[in-house]
Order: sequence, then C-alpha cells, then structure tokens
Amino acid sequence: MFNKILSESKIDLNQGSLLEIYRGEKYYFSTDTILNIETDQICKVFNPGFVRSSERYTLGRGGWRNFITRLHTMNVQTRRDADPEKPEEYAFSKFAEIDAKYKNTIRGQWIYLEENIRWYQSLDSEVRFLEIPSKLNPGQHLLFIVLGGIPQQGVPRSEWEESILLLRADKPFDLEANSDLRQKIEDARKIAYQAYNDSLNQGVIEINLPKAYFGERVISGKAWIESELTQEDIENIPDHIKQRAVEHLQQAVKDSFRYYCRQQLLHLPDNVQIDVEDCLAKLLDTVGSTVSTDAGSVLLQYLTDYLKEAEPSRVFAEILVFADLNSKLLTKLSDNKTPWETINTLIQEYENRIAKITDTKIKDAVGIALNYLRFIRRTFVYGEEQQIRNGSVVFGQDISSTQIYNYIDHGAIPGAVALGSSDQAHAYIVAEGLDFPLLVGLPPSLVQYISRGAQVAFYGGKLLINAAPECLADLETEAKRSNSLSEYFIQQFQKEAKLTAAGRPVKLKENAASSKSQQTDQQNYADNIGLFRMEFELSDHKRILNSQEWLEIFRAALAKHPGGITFRTLDEGRDKEPIIDLPTMLPDRSLYEYISRSENQTVRNAQIEYMRAIFMLAAEHPETQFEIIYPMIWSRDELNYYHSTFFAPLKKEFPQGQVQEGAMIETHGAVASLEAILDAAACVSIGSNDLTASVRGKKRPEVSNLDGLHSGVLDTISKIIQAANAKEKPVEICGEIAGNPVIACILLALGRVDLSMNNESIPFVQAAVRYLERKNLFPKITEMLAHSKMSGLELYNSVLELFRDDIHLYKLLTDRYSLNP
Repeated sequence: MFNKILSESKIDLNQGSLLEIYRGEKYYFSTDTILNIETDQICKVFNPGFVRSSERYTLGRGGWRNFITRLHTMNVQTRRDADPEKPEEYAFSKFAEIDAKYKNTIRGQWIYLEENIRWYQSLDSEVRFLEIPSKLNPGQHLLFIVLGGIPQQGVPRSEWEESILLLRADKPFDLEANSDLRQKIEDARKIAYQAYNDSLNQGVIEINLPKAYFGERVISGKAWIESELTQEDIENIPDHIKQRAVEHLQQAVKDSFRYYCRQQLLHLPDNVQIDVEDCLAKLLDTVGSTVSTDAGSVLLQYLTDYLKEAEPSRVFAEILVFADLNSKLLTKLSDNKTPWETINTLIQEYENRIAKITDTKIKDAVGIALNYLRFIRRTFVYGEEQQIRNGSVVFGQDISSTQIYNYIDHGAIPGAVALGSSDQAHAYIVAEGLDFPLLVGLPPSLVQYISRGAQVAFYGGKLLINAAPECLADLETEAKRSNSLSEYFIQQFQKEAKLTAAGRPVKLKENAASSKSQQTDQQNYADNIGLFRMEFELSDHKRILNSQEWLEIFRAALAKHPGGITFRTLDEGRDKEPIIDLPTMLPDRSLYEYISRSENQTVRNAQIEYMRAIFMLAAEHPETQFEIIYPMIWSRDELNYYHSTFFAPLKKEFPQGQVQEGAMIETHGAVASLEAILDAAACVSIGSNDLTASVRGKKRPEVSNLDGLHSGVLDTISKIIQAANAKEKPVEICGEIAGNPVIACILLALGRVDLSMNNESIPFVQAAVRYLERKNLFPKITEMLAHSKMSGLELYNSVLELFRDDIHLYKLLTDRYSLNP
C-alpha cells in the first residue's frame, strides 16, 4: 500500500504517464514527497552527475525559509532576509532583489543583468530562472528556479508560498543555449503541479491501525513531521556545508560540552555541594584556553580549586576526557582541514580503536569518548532544532522514551505516531504508563502521504489523514460509543472478588509507570503492583535518588496498592536509553556485567539506595509481602552475585519485614538455566516483551503481540510456568501480552500464573477471565494449544470466538483488541 513507484531511468517529461510516479498503489503522495520527486525529475533533465546538489526554499514577505529540512546554505528555520555581506548568502540576496524587480514584467526572453548573471521568466510567469556564479565557492554555478506556488489546504491561491529550487554545478547551466532543457523543466513543473492538486483533492485517507488506540477522546491536530538525517543524507552533504565556518564547529563543541558537563554535575555525590550553573560557566571558559595546552591539567587545577574537599580526579574523570577531546578537535582545525574532515577523522580513529579492544573497562572508556564525539557531530550537522508547534500530532521514526517525556513536558502535544515501532518498544510502554497517546505498528513509508500541517486524527482502529470536519465528528461519535461500552465493564469490575482461571487462583496486578502516573485521579483497579520499574522514576527525576526519597515514593505507592509491591531493579540497554551514567550500554550486555566489572560506582550506589528503601518500607509494614526481582538474568551466578552484593547485606541491616528476591526470565540464557535459577529464587517474573524478542530472534521494537502467540514463545512460557509450579515458586507474566484480554486467557490456560499489566486493562481482562470461567471454556483453550499446527493469529481468533455469546464483551474485544498482522 505504501510502496513508492519511482523510476530510476530518465523519463520523457512530455509523457502524461509521468504522473504515476506521484502516487502510491492507492493514494497520491504528500506535498513534501511530490516536491522531492519533482526535484529528482528536474535533476534528471541534465546529464548524470552534472548537478552537484539541490535545495528547496520558499521566499515570502518575511524572507527566506528552508522548505525541506535538510542541510542548506542558509540554515534558517524561521523566515529572515539573506545577508549580502555573507558569501554563502550573497546569491540569495541577489536573487530576491532581481526577482522582485523583474517578476511579471518581461516574459519569454533572457535578461543579462551583470556579468554572468541571467534571468528568465516563462510566458505564464509561473516558472522563473536565475543563473548566477557562487561567491562562496568560486568556479561553482548556481541556478535558482521558481516553480510556482505550493498548494496548501484551506489557503487561498494568492497566498500560496512560491517554491524555489536551487541547483549547483561546476559548469554553467547555460539554459539560454539549451532551450529544450528549460522546456523540460517547465513541463516537469506542470506535471508536479497537477499531482499537487490531485493530492489535495483526493480527500480523506483512512488507515486501518494494527494497534488500535482507545482513550477518552479523539486525538487530532496538525501533522508535524520529525525529520531525521539518514546516513545517505550525511554522505551526500554538499561541499559548501562541509566547509562552513570554523566557528560553527567551535559552537558545537561548546554546546556539547555544556550538555555533557551538566549531566555529570547533576550526578555528583550528596557530599559535594556546588552551584551547577556557576561551575558550568567556568568549565565553558576552559574550552578555548585548553587548545594550546594540556586540557587535563588545566581542568584538573580548576576543579581542584573549585572543589576543595572533593576528589575531582575521580568525580570528574569523564569531564577531563571531554575537555581533552575538545582540545584535540579545536587544535586539528589549524591543520588546514575542514571542520567536517576534522570531526570525522577523529571519530574514525576512535571507531577503529574500539573495534580492536577486548578489555571491557578500556572499551567502556573509549566508548564514552566516541559517544561524545558523535554528539558533537550531530550538534554540528543539525544546527537549529525545530520547535514543535502547539497542538501538533508528531510523526517520527524511532521515537524514544526521552522524546515521550519531552512531548509531555511540552504540554501542548495531543499525541504522536511512532512509525516503524511496536507495542513492545520501551517508548510505547512509557507512553502507556504515562497515559500519553502513541500509535505504533505503522510503516515508515506512511510519512510519504502526510503533508506538514495536514489535519490528522486517530481513535479506535483508524488514522485519518486530511481529516475533514465531518470525519472528525464521526470519530467523536465512535469515541462516545466506545467510552460508554468501556464504562459498562468498568462498572462491572469487582476489585475484591477472588478470580480463578481453570479453577486456579489468579491475581491481576498493575505495571506501575512512575509516581507521576500514580498521582492522577484515575481509579486504581489492582491491590498489587506487579512491576515497579526503577528506571521510570529516574527518567522522571533526571537524577539519582537517595533512599529517603525512594521511601517517600514507595509509601505513596503502597497506600494505593496495599496488597504488596514487586520492585524491579535498574533495567537499561536494548531499546532503553541510558539514564544514569551508562553511555556505552550495549544490547548484548547485561547490567550485571557492567556493575560487576566497572570501577564506576554510580550504578552500584543507585541500586543500593533503591533497595535500602525497599527494606525500610518492609520494616514499616512487616505484615506485607514485597519482592525484588532482577532483570535480564542469564544464570544462577548472576542471581548469586546480586544476592551477596546487595540483598544479603541489606537483609542483615533490616531483618524485619518480608522481602523476597527473584529473577526475571526474559533471555534464552535464563531459560537454559531455568532449574538452577528456580532453586535460588523465591519467585520469578516472565518478561514477555524481551523473551518474545529473544525467542523470535528480533529486536524488541520489531516484535508485536502477535509474535507473543508464536508457538515457540508459548512453548517457552509454558515451560517456565510448569517448572515454577512444580517447585511451588510464585510466577507472574508482565508485558504487553498480559494486558490483552484474549491473550491473557491463553496464558492462564498454560498453568497457575499471575498477570501484571497496565491499570486500564485490568477490568477488561477480569471480565474476559470471569466469562470463560463461568462458561467452563478454559479447557477449550487447552485443546486449541494442543494443536501445534495452529498459527498465532488462528489461535487468537479461535479464542476470540469463545466470547461471541456475550454481545457486549465480544464487541469490546473485537473493537479494542483485534490483531491486524
């Protein structure tokens, strides 16, 4: 549906069939996509390799603006006039002056204005050309092409912004002598203009969502497309960008140093009291002074003077590394290399070094330096960051948990669409826990159909692009009907009722996001927290917490969940972003490896503060059962390490209270060591998201709930449940599959197991379990599971059919929880 039809060969621009490249299999592409294809086709008018680079701008009353977010000579996000005194902006200033003077005057003939500057206007005034030599790069030639107005929904044609294409070449374009080329460009513009109109007139695009969204309201707003430079973009950066002024790299170094130093200063031990902003200012002053001297000695002396009672050589070890890299970068600028060559050469040097290192500690140190250099390059390349407008629905690829927090902090972003992601991704789980509307499961190519500023809306199983008012009204009606159905089952919810599945008792617990989510007025449906996630709280606070701070948070959580809490210790890596001083966390390394081998005490101390607060809470409530579970366990040795390093000393310090320790089974190593782990653990928790990714051999953001029904995944989960049941060890499943009522019933048919899920799903899961138990239908699921040839989707739909006799429940499950492969 979303495959772009593009021709790699040169096309006769006079053929009407060229319009086909401006549409997918079903819909016309967005304005931005059409504009990019138009640019590609105009470049193909010339001989291969003739055009060195292309850029798109608009020129309005307020000045120039980049229309497509890429690297431009004029790196501006808001309108401003070009500065004729700047070599990189001289041609822009000249074009604006000439075009304003001659537009709508002389048509159909070339005008010679100054030496090597020529201007032409088509007979209909829609296409205009200006050839001018580059002042920034002598010997390079520029061709400005005005390609008419860019159609905009709801905007009168007289107010459409004119689109300006800038081409660069090492030889003159000489379109006066090559009138056939000029005519082909005009023809290409006419065909693209027709595509613009067809795109605007195609009406609403309705997309069926693989992951439905149900909330209290319809999410709607203007589309904001987050653009990200691809590797291809970086490789094709024009020379004039690579050679931009040295001060741009110097500013990138300062900005990066400020950011990294701030992170370090916020993580200082409690006994080191400093004025962060004052210290930052003084640290930045050292950037220039360390270029010609030893950066380490200059900074070390400063830090020693500033922190008389601390140990700056240990506390600020990484700041010293960053300062040394600043010095190397800025010193190399004097070696007659461009800033781009300078930063890339140093990055390549560190990449080569890290590839040859086997020692973990040394690899960590080099990795920290490499990450810092990459951050500088990103800051250097991107320039000004776009500011998301209020009321925008954000579309982006690889949306991270940090971005989710930023969207929430923004305060005026109603929702987002994470293209190419899934409901197993950490960002989705964070969004779900914080009640931030996030759509997942849609292909990255969808962005080709969405114009910036287009009205979009989503609710239920639908995403609407170019949403008309009547479509929004229909969605609102659907939302009211859905909320009414949901409210019916919420009213039927019985918090105190004992729940059984196939005659076995089962508890439905809550996956707690953070204290921020616990502070809402939303009704609480669980007595127990089955997963209290340490890293969520750290992300909220953006710093390490001490035991007293943790204790206050735990007390508030227990007040809402008096049945008990299962605490998970720090879980980082994979698709989670580093939170506290773990810049080199790799997908194939566990936290155990980092803590047990690293000299950095930050994470170890953070774990101790967290676990000490748990024991303090247990001492206050000796009648309540608490569990501590360690994530990403691979073997019994790791569990023993956590026990001797953290658990046993704290248990000795706080002998009162009931605290058990257990392991999360979510790696193939843990499954292989299952019996040994069960012998050492008091309880186990199945981390279904990571376990599914491990069994399926995929990255976590690539797996979905449907992957969780793969026979290999279900067989593995069944093996864990049966082994735990045989040893009479409590076992629970946490993860997205536990919150789907249909899948939850399938999991409960595997054996005695508790389920932990997001709070909103609990009433619906309870309703599904009670219905099957009342009708004695769990044995039917057991029979289905015995048919190993049944696919995951077939199994799901077969179980879904068991609910057909309850019209309301069946409607709820088909609307909210249907699986679209």
